Amino acid sequence: MSEAVPARTGGCLCGAVRYEVRGALRPIVMCHCSQCRRMTGHVMAATGARHADFRLLSEDRLGWYASSGLQIACHIFTADKGGYYEIADSAPQVRDGSFSVSWQ
Repeated sequence: MSEAVPARTGGCLCGAVRYEVRGALRPIVMCHCSQCRRMTGHVMAATGARHADFRLLSEDRLGWYASSGLQIACHIFTADKGGYYEIADSAPQVRDGSFSVSWQ
């Protein structure tokens, strides 16, 4: 018998955007490519959910805030990493975008 995945909810800091995921999340991938660093101002941490498991609860406006408690699966495009920081965790590092992470 498989165990049900608990619903995860989230949204922006001001509360205008809220969502719910009722399924597995892909492990966190840290991207260090120049495009992601330009878009975010630093490295980008990304996860994913299957579209069928995702439900938007409200979407008035968008906003972003720092989060904590996520586990990094790997770092990609580390050859493009900025010279002003070090990757200090033990997650695997890939110089290009070729990676594979286990996802339920």
